[in-house]
Amino acid sequence: MRRVVEFRKRKYGGFGDVDLEALNAQIAEISKEGWEVISITPNTWFTGFVVSYCLLIEFKEPK
Repeated sequence: MRRVVEFRKRKYGGFGDVDLEALNAQIAEISKEGWEVISITPNTWFTGFVVSYCLLIEFKEPK
């Protein structure tokens, strides 16, 4: 099963860049639950500023 998840948490209470430390923590958390990250795609505003990331994740069945 595959899912698309959008990550948009920002530093400084909604201002500044996307919080990459929080993104890495989220990836580690979903990996522990059995999900594998297939791809990460940045979503940008028309000026090129990254506003969020889309993650394609896939659940790996235990063998």
